Amino acid sequence: MTLRFTLTILIACIFTVNQTSAQDSSFQLKDYKFRTPGVRGLELDINLSGGVLDSKVVNSNDIHYRSFNSNPSLDYFKIISTDKRQHTSNFSLSPSYSSKFNSTDLTGTKTRAANLFGSWRRMDHFFFKKNTFFEIGNEFNTYGNSNRQFGGSIFSNSGRINFQDQLSAGVGKGRLENVQDAQMAMFIVNDLKKMNLLDQDISPEKMNELAMLITGINNRRVFDSRRRRIYELTKVDSFFQANNFVKHSSIAYFTAVNDNWAFAFNPGRQAGTIYYFRVRPSVRWEHSKIEQNNPSSTYKGSDRSFTYGYEPVIGIEKQKPVNLFWQKSMGASLVFVQEWRRFKSEVQNGNNPPQQPFLNDTTRSELFVNAFYAVGYYPSNRTMINVEFNIQTEYMFSNFFDQSQGFAIRPGIIVSASYFVSFRTRLSLYAGASWRYYDPGKVSPTPYVYYSRSALNANINIGFSHILF
Repeated sequence: MTLRFTLTILIACIFTVNQTSAQDSSFQLKDYKFRTPGVRGLELDINLSGGVLDSKVVNSNDIHYRSFNSNPSLDYFKIISTDKRQHTSNFSLSPSYSSKFNSTDLTGTKTRAANLFGSWRRMDHFFFKKNTFFEIGNEFNTYGNSNRQFGGSIFSNSGRINFQDQLSAGVGKGRLENVQDAQMAMFIVNDLKKMNLLDQDISPEKMNELAMLITGINNRRVFDSRRRRIYELTKVDSFFQANNFVKHSSIAYFTAVNDNWAFAFNPGRQAGTIYYFRVRPSVRWEHSKIEQNNPSSTYKGSDRSFTYGYEPVIGIEKQKPVNLFWQKSMGASLVFVQEWRRFKSEVQNGNNPPQQPFLNDTTRSELFVNAFYAVGYYPSNRTMINVEFNIQTEYMFSNFFDQSQGFAIRPGIIVSASYFVSFRTRLSLYAGASWRYYDPGKVSPTPYVYYSRSALNANINIGFSHILF
């Protein structure tokens, strides 16, 4: 099953062209060119969760459990799109805190954990003739964790911090265009048609002009939401009045435009195809420590590692807006990973003298084949549903732990949805499931090597986000 099956999926995702229905009108989302000297946004996400368990157990101790989790995040993004350059950048900061208490009639354990995740990503495409491009980018991530656990006379304190930076440089052909502003223009016009508020049909040229106007309006950043809304609706109304598309303003006309302006900006919709080759060199530093105390002994441990490597990548991505309501996406990539790692571990037990540090230099060489196919559905101006099928195959020449060869395959499915409950305030749902099969191949003959032959992983998340400006 394995490599032949995976290559079949890869080839299908790259070369299969499915027959699809035409656009809703002569105006094509895929033909819109999103051009902006710079649009910025700031988004706040808040996730809170908790749980309580009180279980009466027959012939054993009763079980008590309670938990609280908080996970806010702040995201800043910037987009620039001109004929010669595409730029995207994103800064994200996400602290989190969790508190748990587990107990029976005899014992109780409290756990407190705090985490901080930060990332900065940017990518620039510089275009030449026939949509060939040179790209350069960077992705920096940092993570910190502090965990305390105590119960009775036992205390444990652990922490971890790491930094990782990955550069990217490559070449390619093609271009992915953002089309969400053209989508908004079509939603506005469609609603006005349904309500018989348009005095004449709007030509594809005028639809494109309306989409460009929306892009220009979104480039203007105003913190006062009241003044911003007045400016935005006035500009859109001026377009319809100046072109004699509506002769008389009415409350129905106003509410149709206002409703779409408030909700019809589902993010991330694109059109186009790109082929690319890139190389991603990276470095990573990690430090973790743990301290445990109980009446009979103490334990202290510290691990440090430094890793550097590179990843050549070749791939394709295709984004196709079938019509206003449907989106199809597909892509595949071939990735080779080569890394070198230096690991150092120090341990001290009780009053014994510290042990000699353990040093280990290892390498990691792996080959990945990835492919995905996704369908997006936009039933209304405030709702987005996306279903993605993906598969990843992995061949390990060596890894950091057992220097083994092996093969793994992981098919999966992801379902995501979002719904605007009010202006710039969105509820989101994410659910995913994947199954991983692993054949270890040649495993070093040691009792300290553990692996899972197969594993099913599933998760679900419900979130809330509000775009500040």
